[in-house]
Amino acid sequence: MSKVVYIVDDEQPVLDLVKEILGGAGYTVEAYLDGESMIKSLAKVTPSLILLDIKLPGMDGYKVCKILKSRVPDLKVCFVSAKTTPEDVRKGLESGADEYITKPFTESQLIAKVRELIGK
Repeated sequence: MSKVVYIVDDEQPVLDLVKEILGGAGYTVEAYLDGESMIKSLAKVTPSLILLDIKLPGMDGYKVCKILKSRVPDLKVCFVSAKTTPEDVRKGLESGADEYITKPFTESQLIAKVRELIGK
C-alpha cells in the first residue's frame, strides 16, 4: 500500500505538478485548494505527510499547520512556499512544520524531501 501525501495549494498547476511527480514516485496524492477542506478530510484518512502552502484562501498555512499539529501531533507537515526569507522559514517551523521547501523546487528535491520525511 502506498503512502498518502496531501498537497494544499491555491494554484491548480502546482497541485497537478506535485500529483504527477509524487504519483510517479509511488505515492498516493490527494490535492486540496484550501486548508479548510483538507482539514475536514482528515476525519476519513490521516496522510503520511501534508505539503502545505502558506498563502491560501481563508485560513493561511501557518494557522492550518497549528490546527493540524494540535489534532495530530506526530503528523508530518512540510511547507512548500514561495515565501523565502529566513523570517518566513522561521515562522513556518515555529508554527509546527517539520520541514520547509521553497518554490520553485525541482522534481528530485521534492522526492528527496518526501522520502526523508516519510520513506518510500
